[in-house]
Amino acid sequence: MSRKPYPTDVSDAEWDLIKSMIPAERKRKRGKKREVDMPEVVKP
Repeated sequence: MSRKPYPTDVSDAEWDLIKSMIPAERKRKRGKKREVDMPEVVKP
């Protein structure tokens, strides 16, 4: 599924700067897997 890009979208360079601040998805047997792409929910 593709979507229309918005001017507020995070660029690759911006994402490289902030991705280390976003908790990584845990690799465990319990719990629900993350369903969203984290750059899609982060706004500058």
